Amino acid sequence: MVMLIFTVYLFTLMLIPVHTRVSPADLEVASRLGESFGGLNTLFSGLAFVVIIGTLIYQRADILSSREHLQSALRYQAELANAARRELEENRLQMRASLFATAEQSFVPLERTIADTPSVLRFYRITDDDLRAAKITAEEFAYLIATFTAAGIHIKAAAIWDPSTVTDDPFVPSSYHYELLSSDDVRRAWPLISRAISNSAYKRKIEATIARITEDSARR
Repeated sequence: MVMLIFTVYLFTLMLIPVHTRVSPADLEVASRLGESFGGLNTLFSGLAFVVIIGTLIYQRADILSSREHLQSALRYQAELANAARRELEENRLQMRASLFATAEQSFVPLERTIADTPSVLRFYRITDDDLRAAKITAEEFAYLIATFTAAGIHIKAAAIWDPSTVTDDPFVPSSYHYELLSSDDVRRAWPLISRAISNSAYKRKIEATIARITEDSARR
């Protein structure tokens, strides 16, 4: 705008003939006119500066708003990912628990058939002499091995939801296993039963309980 006014002013001067005599009054008017253009120039420069500052402020606010929206979107995506991860983990645990339940339904009845077919004990490297030495029958062995197998599956299934429950520490007194292992007959049969139970924290827990009960009995 200022340049346009200045251009018009120069064009007007060009229309004045060169030989025209310019009086001091005309020069004074021209000087004041030039000074007025200088003031306008300052005014428009100030306005331009204000516009620039306003633009920068607006851009900064827009950038901050965009960053907040981006952070909000990232948080939402993270929440979705965490929810999906939790659901996947829960499905995995439920699947493992279902597998343990299936194993119990399959192995426990199978082990109870030992009573009907005692000859299968040879697959556990157990002979009739071993049974007589432990003072236990094939039927009793089948019952105990099925009992320990079912209890072990339940403990392993519970450990899926709370792994801290599986330790090598002895079973606490008055618990089902502690009471069962308090029997001299069960402890005497354990060396045979242990041959049919895989090495695990559950097996070590049973053996630690037997050791605890034996120590307690020796002190009495």
